[in-house]
Amino acid sequence: MQRSLSALELGIILLLSMAPGCKNSEVQSNTAEIGTTSKALPTGPVISRVGSVDLKLSEVDELAAMASEIRQRPPWNLPPPPMDTFDQRMRLAIEFLSLVGAAQKGYLEKSLVSDSMKRALASVYLRRALLMDLRRPVTKEELEQAHQDEIRKYITTGESELYRPTRVDFAIIGVGINPAWTKYEKGTVKNPMTMEQTVALASKIKKLAGDHVPDLDKFEALAKKFKKGNPTVRIKHQKRAALAKELFPLAPVFYDRLVKLKNNGDISPVFRTPAGAMILRRGVTWPGKGENAEEIKNELTSRVQQKWAMEHLRKISETLKKNYAIETYPDALGPVKKTEKHK
Repeated sequence: MQRSLSALELGIILLLSMAPGCKNSEVQSNTAEIGTTSKALPTGPVISRVGSVDLKLSEVDELAAMASEIRQRPPWNLPPPPMDTFDQRMRLAIEFLSLVGAAQKGYLEKSLVSDSMKRALASVYLRRALLMDLRRPVTKEELEQAHQDEIRKYITTGESELYRPTRVDFAIIGVGINPAWTKYEKGTVKNPMTMEQTVALASKIKKLAGDHVPDLDKFEALAKKFKKGNPTVRIKHQKRAALAKELFPLAPVFYDRLVKLKNNGDISPVFRTPAGAMILRRGVTWPGKGENAEEIKNELTSRVQQKWAMEHLRKISETLKKNYAIETYPDALGPVKKTEKHK
């Protein structure tokens, strides 16, 4: 466990808190003079005891808000903790008192500490306790894992602050072994064309198209030209398809051919699928973001460090709770429901 703040450190914090025009963000927030304030004393039943300090019902929401505030301060910038239920707010209030107690142990009485001083004490203690996490370099493997987490988040929810896949329009001219472009299965009706015949016809279309067709209308015209007398020739359009394997709407063979086409109008070689021979034309592209870890390295580094800090904070909180032999008194809650919403 981290040691409590020294008398010298506490003295410096006290002086900074009382200094006119103080600019120190650790101690300036909601600055109030150290000493007895005009704030009303907490009321209601004692619902927990943190060391020698009683936590009263009326203090829970305010102390939980303080705990949330210091978590979100630089340099760790942790996300706001959940505060919807009374149970969640009570745990945060206990965490906050534990941090204050660890920082001021043996030097100050709780009754003589203003709210701004509590914030300063808890924040300084937390900064020192978590600083070791921010000093360790983030490994390449950790960055890649964080990047994959963002991609999975986008796949699951459709949202991510860091990742968005490139999207692209494309068109397919296909010569199927049957008009429905379905795979041949033994025992079904005879298919109009063999695989070799589809490849031969698709190769004729490819020869006329070349490697680049800037106008989509001309590409469609090729399909219409060869469709006469060949009912298995079709054209299919795909709009704004995600250029990511996990999100791509068609079979991997189409993705593999499409990613090799770099420009609007580029035409793929003929390739085989179970349904027949195909040709791809790449269309308009909408660039994505964060598609490789290096592009968003700074943001991913922050995410990894936040993860470290969250885990370290959990361990610190558990250790402090054991050291302070924290007691809770659920019977004292009376009508308070643990599932009530935070107002």
